[in-house]
Amino acid sequence: DQAVFVGGTPKLTLETGVGAPFPADAIVDYSSGAGTTELTFTYTVVTGHASTDLDYTGTDALAATTTNGDTIKDLYDNLATLTLSVPGASGSLGHSSAIEIETISVIVTMNNDPVIDGFMNRDNRLDFVITLHGDASKPNSDYATYTANGQAYAAGFFAYHTQSTPNITTGATQLNTVSAANKLLTDTNFDDPSSPSDPIETVEWTGTTGHDWINGATGTEILYGVLLDKFNFDIKVQVYHDNGNLIWLNINDWGAAGSHPYLIFDGRDPEIELEYWDNVYDDDWRTLDNYDFNFSEVSGVRIRVSEALLSTGSYPSNIFFELNSGTDPDAPHTYTLSAGELTATVNWITIDLTDPSSGFGTLVDSVYYNIEYKIYDLAGNIKDNTDTGLDISEFPQSFLQADNYNPITNVKYDLTRPTVTLSYTGNPHRASADFATATPDTITADFGERVHDTPKITIVLADGDNGATDNSMTQVAGANPYRSLWTFPYTVPTVADNGDIDGVTTVTISNALDNAGNENISIPINNTNTFIIDRAAPTVTSITTGQGSNPDYPFYITITFDDNIEVGDSAGIYTSNDTARDPYGSGALIVEDFTLSMTGGTATLTLGNDTIPADIRDENDIVNANAAGDLIVRLGLALDSIPDGTEDITVTPEDSAIFDKAGNVLIPAAINEFLPDATPPIFTTFQVGPPQITLDTIIVQNDASTDGNMTAGGVKYIRTLTPTFIDLVSTDAKSTGVGAIDIQSTVNAVSKNLSPSVLTHEDPLVGGTDVTFQDDLVEGNYLQGSVLVTVTDEAGNVSDTLSPATFRVDVSPPEIISSVISSGNDSVTVTFDTLTYNTSTGTGDLEASDFTASITGGTANTPVIGGITIDAVNVYLDITYTELADGTEVLAITPATNS
Repeated sequence: DQAVFVGGTPKLTLETGVGAPFPADAIVDYSSGAGTTELTFTYTVVTGHASTDLDYTGTDALAATTTNGDTIKDLYDNLATLTLSVPGASGSLGHSSAIEIETISVIVTMNNDPVIDGFMNRDNRLDFVITLHGDASKPNSDYATYTANGQAYAAGFFAYHTQSTPNITTGATQLNTVSAANKLLTDTNFDDPSSPSDPIETVEWTGTTGHDWINGATGTEILYGVLLDKFNFDIKVQVYHDNGNLIWLNINDWGAAGSHPYLIFDGRDPEIELEYWDNVYDDDWRTLDNYDFNFSEVSGVRIRVSEALLSTGSYPSNIFFELNSGTDPDAPHTYTLSAGELTATVNWITIDLTDPSSGFGTLVDSVYYNIEYKIYDLAGNIKDNTDTGLDISEFPQSFLQADNYNPITNVKYDLTRPTVTLSYTGNPHRASADFATATPDTITADFGERVHDTPKITIVLADGDNGATDNSMTQVAGANPYRSLWTFPYTVPTVADNGDIDGVTTVTISNALDNAGNENISIPINNTNTFIIDRAAPTVTSITTGQGSNPDYPFYITITFDDNIEVGDSAGIYTSNDTARDPYGSGALIVEDFTLSMTGGTATLTLGNDTIPADIRDENDIVNANAAGDLIVRLGLALDSIPDGTEDITVTPEDSAIFDKAGNVLIPAAINEFLPDATPPIFTTFQVGPPQITLDTIIVQNDASTDGNMTAGGVKYIRTLTPTFIDLVSTDAKSTGVGAIDIQSTVNAVSKNLSPSVLTHEDPLVGGTDVTFQDDLVEGNYLQGSVLVTVTDEAGNVSDTLSPATFRVDVSPPEIISSVISSGNDSVTVTFDTLTYNTSTGTGDLEASDFTASITGGTANTPVIGGITIDAVNVYLDITYTELADGTEVLAITPATNS
C-alpha cells in the first residue's frame, strides 16, 4: 500500500504440486520493483510442476522464505508486514489471476544389459515413457492425446546418419513406417501395449504416477530396418494438447544410455581368436580339444580381436578357464583384457596368465577345463560361446559376417607331480584273531589318474625297521582310469615274531609317472601315509554316574573306554568281531555287553542284581544313538525308587563281547561307583524338650535367648530387625560333612543373608542350630508363607519349604502424643500412640510409680502422683501440690526409666 525498498533477495514459495510425486514447491526470487508499490518475482516452470490455479503456499509464503538479511522496508526503514492473503481469497495470486501449470515429459528407457553410455547395441531395446505431471483428480484425456498404428499422425520420428549428427528436423522418418526399403518395428507398433488395437492413445493420470508406456524398438529391428551395422540416430515424439496445439518432444534423456543429443548404434558383434600352448606332444599353439597342457614353457594363451573392445566396470572383456571335470574351487579362472589387448590387430598378443597381478589365479593340476571368453565392443555388443550371431543367409550385405568362434573344451592342466591316496583293509591292524597266525593287510594305492611304470612301496615300522623296501606293487585290473589302482599285501608279524612294532607304520610310494612324465610325490596325501599296528587289548578307564532328563530312566552310568592305541584318531570300541576271518571291531555296543549289580542306599535295581541295563545311549544321553567306535557310552538304570547317593553300583563287561577297532577283545573287570544323590535333605525344627519333638514350622525369636511377645490373637511381636530362627536341623544320607548343607531364606520372594549360612547333618538329633538374619527386615507384619526357608545338600537337592507363623517386627518404642491437665490442676491425662505395659514381655498395667512429675515457675510446688486410671491408650494421673497454683507453673510428666 506504499512504496517499498528491498534488501538482499526476498523469496516467495509457490504451490506447484502437493506431496508425491511432485517435486519440491518452487521458491522464486525477487527480480524487480524496489521503490514502487509492486515487487516482481520471476517463476520458471520446471518438469513436474502442476497447478489448476497457481497460488502461493500460504499466508507466510513470503515471510517464511525472506530470511538471512533479506528485507522489505518502507521509506522510513520500517519492515513491511509480509503476511499475505489466504490462498484463493481476495488479494491472493490465485484470486487475482488464473494461471494453470501443466508439464509433460518424455524419456527413453534403455533395456537389456549391457547398456553403454552414448550407445545402443543390437541386444538393447528402447521404450518411450511419456509422463504427465499434474493432479490425479483431473479427468482423463483433458491434457493430451497422440495417435498410433499409422492413424492420422505418427507419434515417433527417427533420423540417422552414418558419420555426423542426425537431423531430426529434416531427416525424420516415422518410427512405425512399414516399407520394403525401411523396415522399422516390423513386429510391433508404436502403441500402448495394453490396447494395441486402439489407434488413439491418451496421456492420462493413473493414480498419481502419470506414466504412459508405449512401445519402442529393439536393436535388431533397427538393424533390419536401416540395413547398416553402425550409424548415429536421434528420435523425437509428437504429443497433441487437448486444445489442439502440437508439442514436439526431442529425446535427449536416453535412460541408462545417458543424456545425449543423439546415440551411436552398433549392431555388429566383436570377434576374437584364441589359442593355447601344448608342450607335451608337438610343442605348438593349439585350438583343439582333449589335450594336456601347462604353462611350464609358455606362460599363457595368445589372442587377436577384430575391433576395439570395452573392458571396464560391470562389462569386462574376459577370458575364462571354465571347469569341465575335476575339482577346482576357484573355477572359473578369469583374465580381464586391458590396454593393448583390447586393440584390433592382425598380430597375435600373448597373455601371461601366471602373473600374480593378473588376478587369474592358479589352475589345478589334473583338472579339465574349457577355454572360453566373453567380450564386449564399445557399444556393449557381446561375443561368447552362447552367441550364434546373425543368420547370414537372410542378409547378403557384406558387413554381415559369420561367427568364427570355436570353444576349446576338455583340456587338462597338468603341471604338478601326481599324488597318491592309500587305503588299508585294516587300520588299525592286528596280527590275527588268536594272535598266532599272521594275517595280510592289503594296501591299495589310488593315483586318480593313469600312471606309467610300476609303483614301488616302502614300509617303515614303529621300531624303525623296514617291513618292505621298494617292493613292486600289482596293477588292479579294470581300474578306471586305467592303471590308476595298485595293491600290495603286507603281513603284520605276530607278537611272538616281533613285540616292538605296535604303533604308527609309515608308507611311501615312488616310481609312478603321469601322462606328462611327472613322478609322483612319495608321501601319500589325505593323511593316508600311515596305518596302525595295534595288538593291545582295550580297557575301561572310568565310570561315572549321573541324572539326566530321560523320562523313563533318568539315572545312568557313563563308561569311558581306552583303546590303548598310540594314535587316538584310530581308536574305537565295538560290540563284535569275526575270529574266523580275522576282521576288525564292528557294530555299536549294546546293553547285553554289560551286567549290573548294586548294594546299599534306598534304591534297588528293578530287575535285580546281575541284570542288563535298561537302555544304552550316547554321551549326550540320547537312547540308542551310540555309534560304532564310540569310546564313551551311557547305560540307563531302571530303579525302584530315588537314590540317596549311598547306592554302590558295579558294572561288569561281558566276556568276549567288547572289542577295539583292530579286533582285540576287552578283558572283563568289575568297576563300581556310587549313584548320584537325588533325595532332598530333611529339614525341621527340633526341640530337646521335654518332650523332645520335631516341628514342620520355623520358630522365630528376638534372639537365641529372648522370645518375642505373643498377642491374644496369636501374633508374635519381634523387637529386632534381624530375628533368629531357633533349633533348625537337617539330615541327609550323603551330605554328612561339616557345613555340607546350605540354608537359604526369602522374604516376600527376596533372598536374605543368614548366619550361619550352612548346617551340619545331625543323626541323631542333638539340639539344632540357631540361624539369624544378616539383612534387616522392615517393620510390619509377616504373614505365614511370606518368609520361606529351605536347605540344599551338596548334590543340589532342595528340601521342603518351612515357614514361621505370622509375626510382626516392631522396633519403635511407645511415644506420648499428648498430655492435658484438668481445670482444677488435680489430674493429668497422658495419651500414648499405642497400648503400653510396664514389662518388656508385653504384660502388666502401668502404675503411678512408672511416672515422675516436676514443676517449674509459679507458686505451686512439690507435685506428687497419687492414683492412676487407664483407659486403652489414655492414662489419668491424680496429682497434688504444695501451695496453690497461680497459673504460671509448667508441669512436666516423665516416664520413669525402664518403666
